[in-house]
Amino acid sequence: MAGVKGKSGGKRPGAGRPCKSEGCPTKVMRVPSYMKNKIETLIRVKSEWLSEDEGNKPVGYLDEAEEKKRRELVQDLECIILYEKIRLEKARNLVKQQEEDKRQMRLFED
Repeated sequence: MAGVKGKSGGKRPGAGRPCKSEGCPTKVMRVPSYMKNKIETLIRVKSEWLSEDEGNKPVGYLDEAEEKKRRELVQDLECIILYEKIRLEKARNLVKQQEEDKRQMRLFED
């Protein structure tokens, strides 16, 4: 086979590891190691949620370790949502205060 080109190597359709994401486009991303398990759990939960295959969605009890991971994920997400709501409210109040200060300054300038 020496000298014959195009018979081996190179890109071939269907080659490589099968896709786990069920046809969704993926991205490579660096994640802090302490967040790795939480993000993997989030991806599993979101994939199940978006899955149109009702047979793929878990109905009953998952194994104890997976249930624990999901409970911890939910608690973390609740804390993040609360934090972000508070942060957004503070930002809105700051903008309101700045607008009020500008309005007051205009009143004194006249």
